[in-house]
Amino acid sequence: MPPPSQGLLGVPNAFSAARLACDCFGIGLPELQHSLSCLRAGDSSSAERFPKNLSREEIKRAASGRGRWAEALYYVAMHAFYHLALRKDESTHAPMRAHFAQDLVRTLVFLYERLSTRLAVADVCRRRAMRVLTEDVFLPVVFVKLEAARRPNDRTPELDPTDCWYVPRLVGKSIEFPFQRVLKLWMNSIGHRSSFDFGKDYANSPRRKMDQWLSGESVPSPASIWNSVNDFQGKTRDLGSAEDWKARLVLASATSRLWKRVDEYFVSEIPRASLHFGGKLAALRHEGVAIDANGQLFQEHTFFVARLLQRRWRETGEWHPQAIPPSVADARQVDADDTGCPGGAIRGLVQPEYPGDLFLAEVNRRLEKTRSDDGASSSGLLSCEGALSALGVEELNRILSEQKASGH
Repeated sequence: MPPPSQGLLGVPNAFSAARLACDCFGIGLPELQHSLSCLRAGDSSSAERFPKNLSREEIKRAASGRGRWAEALYYVAMHAFYHLALRKDESTHAPMRAHFAQDLVRTLVFLYERLSTRLAVADVCRRRAMRVLTEDVFLPVVFVKLEAARRPNDRTPELDPTDCWYVPRLVGKSIEFPFQRVLKLWMNSIGHRSSFDFGKDYANSPRRKMDQWLSGESVPSPASIWNSVNDFQGKTRDLGSAEDWKARLVLASATSRLWKRVDEYFVSEIPRASLHFGGKLAALRHEGVAIDANGQLFQEHTFFVARLLQRRWRETGEWHPQAIPPSVADARQVDADDTGCPGGAIRGLVQPEYPGDLFLAEVNRRLEKTRSDDGASSSGLLSCEGALSALGVEELNRILSEQKASGH
């Protein structure tokens, strides 16, 4: 996130989002320069699409949208992230958490890239717009990804949205960030109860370093994490191998950097914003969003839209999970059909069994009405996912318009 400024309007560009992801995972200028060299070496046309070299000044210009290379540097940053997020283990057998981290970040950044160009945010306070996107887009996407990654028989809360290891929590009166929490768990897994145990076991005591990490005073680089875990290879006893713990600690260090940036960015509007957003993530499980039988609404690009629309349509009385959409009600026949169903039946239609199916029927009804009003031809019909995406952007713009009207 950019430094907070009350005067900033709109939202950061896609390159800023990709650069933030790189920052959190310890991917700096040397790694970006390496990715730039790889992309320029692709073919003759690639050399013209990308700058010859990178500088901190060029990166600043791209983040502000002033440079000519903003789009090119976005691809450079994502290339660097894709190839470095897994660090030293790029195989298909890399720890699940490493692949999860890579997939989650890429999903969020790519989604942001698509949304940011379609939102009417030119006159909306940047901080307020980012709060709307965080609460109504990013957190629901993270929720879906966490739920999908959890293993059925896994009793640890590592990826449980209600007590996720990678979300800050309140311990006493202080915030415990993810790296502190996961570091303690790793220490316990190798039989170390405190930093003093490191000092007693080794001539070159890492006790001071561990104290700094445990206090939250500093968050180590991925290289430091790998080196520390390597020193204890073969001693891990619980919750996976040394490779698993490397992946956990790298992800925890990245999320700690992100949450600290969140606290700094929203400090004037939301004290302890990381705890606020963590609570919002946990509460998603209890919202009661209607899901369809095929799980189409519980996807990374559709769940946040379903949540937004169902929330408003319930408030306005336009839709209810148990209501029969008008298009279905109009299809009821006065007489029973051949099955002998009393009181009339729906001819040619299958009654949905899940409330989410009723919601999708209402979405399709509205889409058909829009097509009819616009005189759209069948060749230009949107898919259901495309329709949900369009409705989601429309709903986000409505919320942002309300924020602008209220003076936020």
